[in-house]
Amino acid sequence: IWEPGTTKKCSLCGLEGITKTAHMKGACRKAEVQVVPAPVKKWKKILPFNPNSRDQLLAYVLHVGHRPGENLRNGRVSLNKKWLQEQSRKYGETHPIYPSILRLRGVTKTLTVYVEGFTPDGSGKIYATYSNAPSTWRLSQHDVNLQNVSHRGNVLFAEEVRKTIIPPPGRAFVEADSSAIEAVNTGYFMGSEEYVLRAKKGIHDFMNCFEHGVEFNDENIKKSKTEWKDDRDRHKQGVHGTSYGMGYRLLHKTYPESFKTQGEAKRWQEAFFAACRGLSDWHFKVRTEAHKKTYLTTPWGYRHYYYDVFKRGKDGKPVLGEDAKRCVAFKPQNSAAAFQRDNAIRIAERVPKDWIPANFLIHDSYCLVPPVDKIEEAVSILVEILTRPVPELGGIRIGCEVKVGRSNWAEMEVVRVEKAL
Repeated sequence: IWEPGTTKKCSLCGLEGITKTAHMKGACRKAEVQVVPAPVKKWKKILPFNPNSRDQLLAYVLHVGHRPGENLRNGRVSLNKKWLQEQSRKYGETHPIYPSILRLRGVTKTLTVYVEGFTPDGSGKIYATYSNAPSTWRLSQHDVNLQNVSHRGNVLFAEEVRKTIIPPPGRAFVEADSSAIEAVNTGYFMGSEEYVLRAKKGIHDFMNCFEHGVEFNDENIKKSKTEWKDDRDRHKQGVHGTSYGMGYRLLHKTYPESFKTQGEAKRWQEAFFAACRGLSDWHFKVRTEAHKKTYLTTPWGYRHYYYDVFKRGKDGKPVLGEDAKRCVAFKPQNSAAAFQRDNAIRIAERVPKDWIPANFLIHDSYCLVPPVDKIEEAVSILVEILTRPVPELGGIRIGCEVKVGRSNWAEMEVVRVEKAL
């Protein structure tokens, strides 16, 4: 509706609805801004709250006196999934808007990306496009992204989405996943046979046993994965973050539920460094190499350049720059990516092309769709290739786990585990 109001008018040309900065130029640069009566359009209808609106959610957060999230990289306001999860834990009962929006975002993404986006072609197939998006050259996927609904994915309804991906008639999924490859690689580049052995048996389980004060053996590893599973998940977060250069402050900010205070995160890291001697020294060695050379090179010959590893702080002493964490992750992650590419070539040379589906390469796994009477052959080929000695890594062998799914990609049964110790 239109109601009486005011508007700004140029004293020279008479144009109404102006702003001083935009209009007072050229012939009108010496004009004056006059405020004159004018009808103003106003909206009387109040629309319902839009939970998909970032601005409206932020207005609600500030209105009820809650603290918005923060992007750890640039310090800007963030209302992302992790922040919503934290708000849901704190205020879910008194402010149900947080878990509701969290679920709405998950449902919306699942519907648009993983249901509508997974619409098959006329032959009933979907396709994935691979890229080297991460700087470590770990493979990523888009159009469609199967990695986010894999067995390691955390997308809402991921298992239900996997159930819609089925093998062709008379065939089955045979999927092999390299075990703890990045942790094993970390031990190799540290030059620590002890760390490599622990990684192959389970570095998260080792820390779990270490914290519980028990021997690191098969019996207690089983307890780690069952009775102490919650502790194991916390150790998993800590090991991954710390191994790639995350400090205790960032560890607390990234996983506030697992490490409730900075002091708790600091004590955990000190225990980890004490239990896995050599890791902290390796971090310094890698950063020094990247700083002096301005690059790092893997045994496969891949090179990554770095220009901000160390810099001078306000007191003139060296402090870590933006590349300090990234350079620590490069050799283990890029070597895992190179190993995966080598495996893909070997597998493609050994099996018929129609055995390789769109979900062939997912993280560190390789999935085939052989005829049901060729399942054992597919298992043997995958195990042979994945557990072979890796000459680029001094002959180290990586373990693997193989699953078979006869009905869909969600209902998979473990048929073979190779530790490669």
